[in-house]
Amino acid sequence: MYDKQTLKSIAEKFYIQDSITNIKDNAAGFINDTFFLNGEKRNYILQRKNSYVFSDIKGMMNNILGVTEHIKSKLVSQNKDPEKGTITLFKTKDELPYYIDDNGEYWSLFLFIDDTITHNEVSNLKIAYNAGVATGEWQYMLSDYTKPLAEVLPGFHDMAFRFEQWNECISNNFANRIESVKDLVFEIESRRNDILNIRKHFDDNSIPKRVSHNDTKISNFLFDSQDNVVALIDLDTVMRLSVLFDYGDAIRSYVNTAAEDEPNTDAVNVDFDIFKSYTEGYLKYGKLFLNNTEIENLLNSAIYIVYEQTLRFLVDYIDGDKYYKISYPEHNLVRTKAQLKLLKTLELNRNRLLDIVYKAISD
Repeated sequence: MYDKQTLKSIAEKFYIQDSITNIKDNAAGFINDTFFLNGEKRNYILQRKNSYVFSDIKGMMNNILGVTEHIKSKLVSQNKDPEKGTITLFKTKDELPYYIDDNGEYWSLFLFIDDTITHNEVSNLKIAYNAGVATGEWQYMLSDYTKPLAEVLPGFHDMAFRFEQWNECISNNFANRIESVKDLVFEIESRRNDILNIRKHFDDNSIPKRVSHNDTKISNFLFDSQDNVVALIDLDTVMRLSVLFDYGDAIRSYVNTAAEDEPNTDAVNVDFDIFKSYTEGYLKYGKLFLNNTEIENLLNSAIYIVYEQTLRFLVDYIDGDKYYKISYPEHNLVRTKAQLKLLKTLELNRNRLLDIVYKAISD
């Protein structure tokens, strides 16, 4: 879509004091167009931001600039390398954290952090523990960040909004599928009040809004060769929400013993060792700033997130598969059932999981 000369010209709009020698397309991302740039001095990541997904890219980029500068100041005070512990965002020669091309597209340029690797799954307990430490430390370093943040994804993790979508979906029955999934509709409805009771803590601010990452999948952590985390990346979704969403989303994606679309729900279970490792890592820093209500709702946040994802898969199936990409007609239904099994397993093992949380907080 973009030739190398065009990409090089865009990169030269940023103040990097370097010459670009080579450009490669990076197809790993699902939202933004990402390119790997070799420079004579250093390497870079150039991105075209997706204006369909993010309506306020200026706000998003200012969010990223603000939180990374705050983290860098903390790293410098700790005699740590500020270019290793977080991403480095370059400004344009006009002193902006983004460039707008002639087509109105937004671009950003980051420093590539050398000698790092990413993981697509949590394959051992050290990875789980260190990702937990990194999440908690990232939140802790930003716990005193007071500048406003743009809401780049309105309604994100807001179950009141999700229930509005749910009600509309049930009312419309667009694909005439409700009759075949009555049992799943019941599972969603039977937990509605419990989920709204968790949400009340967000409304009354007993669970406060803090700086949260909002996409803590394992591939958003850069590791060194010894599985230590170097940096938490992909800050497009940084907003001021509950930090419990970061914990809950990590638990949802890390502890599942099967794939998100595993058709055999007997294979879906909770890996208690990974839960323990991530939680212990997270609370190493989390216990320094979380309040009692937040700690009491750590497990609830995982249940909340898994429930939300179950609902979203089922809504999409009932609506005729408009949102999530599918590989076969029943794909969203399979996802729904697999996610529901994970939800039920978390619920059935509540006491065991809470014991792990409270032991980690007391150590």
